[in-house]
Amino acid sequence: MTPASPQGAHLSRPRASEQIFADLQDRILLGEFARGERLPTERELAAAYGVSVNTVRESVRALSLMGMVEVRHGSGAFVTASTSGLVGQSVGRLLRFERTGLADVVRLSGVLHQYAATRAVDTADETDIDAFDDAVTAISAQGGGRWVQLGAAVESFLQAFVACAHDPLLSALSATLDHIVVAVTTQIAVDEPGDLASQTAGLAGVRAAMITALRRRDASALLAATSEYHARSAAIIAEHPALRHVRLSDPRWSPLLTGLIATTRP
Repeated sequence: MTPASPQGAHLSRPRASEQIFADLQDRILLGEFARGERLPTERELAAAYGVSVNTVRESVRALSLMGMVEVRHGSGAFVTASTSGLVGQSVGRLLRFERTGLADVVRLSGVLHQYAATRAVDTADETDIDAFDDAVTAISAQGGGRWVQLGAAVESFLQAFVACAHDPLLSALSATLDHIVVAVTTQIAVDEPGDLASQTAGLAGVRAAMITALRRRDASALLAATSEYHARSAAIIAEHPALRHVRLSDPRWSPLLTGLIATTRP
């Protein structure tokens, strides 16, 4: 595939790496470079864009950080982005222009998870349920230490639950929203003692009720436990002195929202 630059024009150097990054990102999303395909070499891209190899390398590194490509030393850069990543990108752009609070994201996430609960009792197989059970156990194993250690386990727990619904669009939307909540909470809680972690650990009984209801295929009990989990999660956010004031349109969160294309991978 020819690695031609836009309209064949060389790029201005002050922001060349950003322009190359944006162009390659668009070409990946449009399917010009398919998932699993190797990008042209750095030398080929440098010649096409009329820039140095180091400038191209900076652009490819940015794509890698966003999860759009995987750099394999000695082999090149391979496309890893999926079309589901478009969901994350679209949500990220929306949140950057709206005065959406973190609590709003938690509430919407709760609605999606409640829908997942209504589907999961019929669609989850034993492998799904076992994976969800493992994710519940992983949170308990973390104890009530610090949120920075617990956050990833919580995100995995939520993704494992939604995966039981076997709905790719639901999974992509939920993964995006859950990642936002966990990532923002982690950044704010990084220097905080164990309050958030202990509050999250305090939801262990509700998580156990969710897995029990799912194993029993008890739709009403699963929906009730899921609703309770999110009501209590929303209360934790609403009562936290810093989290309750978070607005995702704040420039502080722009890098997180820009990187949402990497949050939903098959």
